[in-house]
Amino acid sequence: MLYRTVDYLPKSFDAAPISTATAMALPLQAAFYVPSSSSLVVPLKVKEMMVSDVFQYDARLNFVHWKDTRDPSLLSWKRAPSTVFRGLASGTLKFQPYFLPVCSPAPLVDPGVSFAPLVDQFCLHDGQPLGNAQASAKTFRLSVLSSMEQPLVLQNISASHWKFFWSLSLTYIQRNVIYRLITGCIPS
Repeated sequence: MLYRTVDYLPKSFDAAPISTATAMALPLQAAFYVPSSSSLVVPLKVKEMMVSDVFQYDARLNFVHWKDTRDPSLLSWKRAPSTVFRGLASGTLKFQPYFLPVCSPAPLVDPGVSFAPLVDQFCLHDGQPLGNAQASAKTFRLSVLSSMEQPLVLQNISASHWKFFWSLSLTYIQRNVIYRLITGCIPS
């Protein structure tokens, strides 16, 4: 439920400044996207790859750049790195806006890995930054539940019937299985 909720939050990572160390720690899929005008299919191996698998850090100029396509470390990934390289070179893949600055020479900044700039880009629907939000677990749960539409089948069950269901002498596992069948999800 938490991951789905974060996906619904308004966010824009365009202005998130990340360091080169953070960029190298990202999954490769987080560094680029397939534009809507492109029909390129990204290889499945890319889901397992990190930015550090296909990019290397230039300590002298403080930026990341392609590894040589003949680099022996790329052989284990078969054709996936070359597909990504060709896609980025041809424009069928595009770098994420927050990844572009680390591909250009820049002055040395904090060498630590920090995802705080990305997290700071999350905000609630009222515009309040997520990092400053103060809410209890109950408030969070109620706001998530109110944002999702319940199936009609569940709306027609009265509270007294639910109380009776939970008071049945079933084991926790039995109740959990029945609950999953009724709601179609895992209870949190």
